[in-house]
Amino acid sequence: MNYNQGIQHMQTLASSGKSGCFTPDVNFPLLKIHYPGYKKFGDYRMEVDGRAIPHTEICELLYNNSKGHYSEYVKFLEDVYKNGTNIDLSKHLRIKSANNLATLLFWVSLQDEINYPQPQFQGHRMPFCRYFEAVYAANYKDLSINIVYLRCNNHGKTAPEPIDTGDNICPSYY
Repeated sequence: MNYNQGIQHMQTLASSGKSGCFTPDVNFPLLKIHYPGYKKFGDYRMEVDGRAIPHTEICELLYNNSKGHYSEYVKFLEDVYKNGTNIDLSKHLRIKSANNLATLLFWVSLQDEINYPQPQFQGHRMPFCRYFEAVYAANYKDLSINIVYLRCNNHGKTAPEPIDTGDNICPSYY
């Protein structure tokens, strides 16, 4: 499912006027989508094993798993950012639990695209910038994960400017 399809899907569910819950991927049964949410039309609550997962925890997961695999994770994030869960997993064999990670990244960032849509706001670009920074911090010493957490919890403020990554590859959205 790409981002446009995800928005359409959630808005269709919201149009029904009913509340409900579904598991978007049978291979990741702990991830549940509860709708409707409370922010905007099509909003929802995503839970993993019964609790909402903040962006900082996803940054921590990426930080811990991407050490020594910078370019692979940058390409993976780019692919999920552009295509949602419609990615060729065979291109990401070095990514730990790539299917579950793509599903998690998609559903947690789809909320941002629904509640803070582009181009007026940053939509799913904002969390993906922080996800990239977590991968960068894991592989380069000039950025700490604690700074990434602060940038992640920047609620109500202007979006942080991109960090200088020197000559290192960056995703197109960064």
